[in-house]
Amino acid sequence: MSEKKKYVVGFLFSEDRTVVALIRKNRPDWQKGRLNGIGGKVEDGETYLEAMVREFEEETGVVQQQWDRVCTYECNDAVIVFFKAFSDRWKDVKTVTDEEVALCSVSKIGALETIYNLNWLVPLCLDPYVGICKVEE
Repeated sequence: MSEKKKYVVGFLFSEDRTVVALIRKNRPDWQKGRLNGIGGKVEDGETYLEAMVREFEEETGVVQQQWDRVCTYECNDAVIVFFKAFSDRWKDVKTVTDEEVALCSVSKIGALETIYNLNWLVPLCLDPYVGICKVEE
């Protein structure tokens, strides 16, 4: 059995929790044209947190060091660790790849063309009672 692929996805919110930075995906095909959190693949030797910081900078031009783990999703071939952050750095995000970065109103997430799980992931990130989950590195 091969080792599972590891991914990170992060949601950077405004400090007042009304705006979230998302990215309009070009790939994989099942996400094409839809908004998702910002992230990507964990490289060999990287922790999930290191991957989150690197991926966010690569895709938005912003170095956001502080991230809190929200939850982990595991399926047959992948492990995805979800992160959240609250910072005024959301104002500095920009499109730096072929995938467009978008600043979205949290209250309108349900009306946007997103991947299906954002309808529950965004509220989960905003829940003040959701703690940081321990993830084995």
